[in-house]
Amino acid sequence: MISYAASKGWVDEEASHVRAHIEWSNPSAEAAHTNGTRPSGAISPDSFRHTLGHFITGVTIVTSITDTGPVGFTCQSFSALSLDPPLILICPAKTSTTWPLISTQGHFAVNVLSASQEQLCRSFSRSGTDKFAGVGWQAGLHCGAPILDDVLGHLECRIEEVHEGGDHWIVTARVEASEVNGEKPLTFFQGQLGSIARSMTSGSVASG
Repeated sequence: MISYAASKGWVDEEASHVRAHIEWSNPSAEAAHTNGTRPSGAISPDSFRHTLGHFITGVTIVTSITDTGPVGFTCQSFSALSLDPPLILICPAKTSTTWPLISTQGHFAVNVLSASQEQLCRSFSRSGTDKFAGVGWQAGLHCGAPILDDVLGHLECRIEEVHEGGDHWIVTARVEASEVNGEKPLTFFQGQLGSIARSMTSGSVASG
């Protein structure tokens, strides 16, 4: 017994005794992981989605320019990441057919949608269509990515890092230019697109 404990490094040589050691495993959890099923008591995807739906967000369209023309997709998973250096974060789904086209370019623009652009949001969320048909845009000055007409604001970004995050990619990008316009935002709440009035006051919230 002592020799086995010593082989595991559990013996305190100075005090000449075996340190307490506990190895614990959850057979049902391990089996569920192996079989690809959800462990008992784990939150369901529907419940998780329902809870997240109560967090109101803005809506963006991420765009870039390729050798064959402009590309883009609707992206709700967008967030500020750092002020110094100026970094943002987006999380495209691994199933996205547009993101691989954008990632190879190394740069993109984030178009923050205004309240009047609900239809634009919906059209850019579909695959297999000409998303830019009839859509006005201009090439960004820093990376040439499409800046859509009448957006609430935009940011031109270069990709810094890409990490795996479950069924999405976690993309950090450095902001090289940004601009805002005086419009109301398009919002997403409980599965519905909508808008809110602009606040007449402004402030900041510290993160800790």
